[in-house]
Amino acid sequence: MIRNILLNKKGKQEKIISFLLTAIIILIIFIFGTVHAVNLYVHSASSTSPTVGNTIYFISELDILQSEGIPIQNLTLELNSTYNCTFYPNATEITGDACDSLNFSLLNLLGYFEETLWGYGYGYDGSSWGTANTTFGIGYGYGAVTGYNYTGTNYSELAYNVTWNTNSFATGTYNIYLYANVALGSHYFKYKSETPLNITVSTSSDSSGGGGGGGGGGGSDENETEDTNDPDETLILSGDVFFDEEYELANGEIVNITLDKENITLKVISLTQESAKVKIGEIIITLDISDSRDLDVNEDGKMDIIVQLKGISDGKATFSISEFKIDIRKPSNPLKRAFKTNIILAIVIIICIVGIVVVLTLRKKWLQKKAIRDIEIQKILKKLH
Repeated sequence: MIRNILLNKKGKQEKIISFLLTAIIILIIFIFGTVHAVNLYVHSASSTSPTVGNTIYFISELDILQSEGIPIQNLTLELNSTYNCTFYPNATEITGDACDSLNFSLLNLLGYFEETLWGYGYGYDGSSWGTANTTFGIGYGYGAVTGYNYTGTNYSELAYNVTWNTNSFATGTYNIYLYANVALGSHYFKYKSETPLNITVSTSSDSSGGGGGGGGGGGSDENETEDTNDPDETLILSGDVFFDEEYELANGEIVNITLDKENITLKVISLTQESAKVKIGEIIITLDISDSRDLDVNEDGKMDIIVQLKGISDGKATFSISEFKIDIRKPSNPLKRAFKTNIILAIVIIICIVGIVVVLTLRKKWLQKKAIRDIEIQKILKKLH
């Protein structure tokens, strides 16, 4: 009986040690398997159900985490595996049957530097699709910059406002993906956004979202009311001035925006309790409360202003209008950034190693005690016989 009790205790101790070792190994795999990633996104469409002929816009981003860096040659936006347009990181279009209907405006182009390049993400390695960790070697590429990511307010390291004129497209649902074609020497990988943006183009006049950024569609609207009064407010956007002022406008009221000596009006066309339809220059958009839009109002191919609907109360919509600013820069010190990341990883590795050493030390002491107990058990058993 005594022997059975001791053997059961021995089995429990071995199970605990095995569990601790397994947990440490899983922790190491989890940390090094998930801490780095290259992610692509297509999101935030001004409308997901436009009418044929409408111009809509959406955001495309490439987000790079931690100390990774990838040598991006170009990117491709694909609509339903049928239409596509390939463009350089600086938003210059290269080729594709959809390029005439698409316009890419740069939001961010950050983190260009030279170092050992590699990236962990979903895509195609030349033979199969899947998630892989690809090393490209030493060279120039785009890497992570602190504060710029998909979940933040500053967009990712590479981000674009995409304007799509649906005039030459048939009705139906379009699944939109973003690809990044990455290569250095003989190393190649095509990263892909895993979740598509789904846009359904129809002929119904009831579809919302007739507006868009990047110099997109305008035209008249049956709900638009003419207003011949003088503008209520005048904004002058120049230099590095950033406006946070709020402007309350009722249906039909106008605010004047003076941009590069050109007068552009923002006019409220219609209001509901949750949204406002406005015309800025020749662009018509619908904003829900808290929504914001980056717009190219003077049609020069660059974003000019940011319009946000802050709220609606007592028949008036509150707007915030500010100047759009592109941030194109290198990280202040990519080597220091990589060094900090490596320090964190080194600390994690040290903690894991210490954990293993502690477990093994405890196991050694336990084995020593076990050997002593076994000798004592043998002595007891001999006396019992």
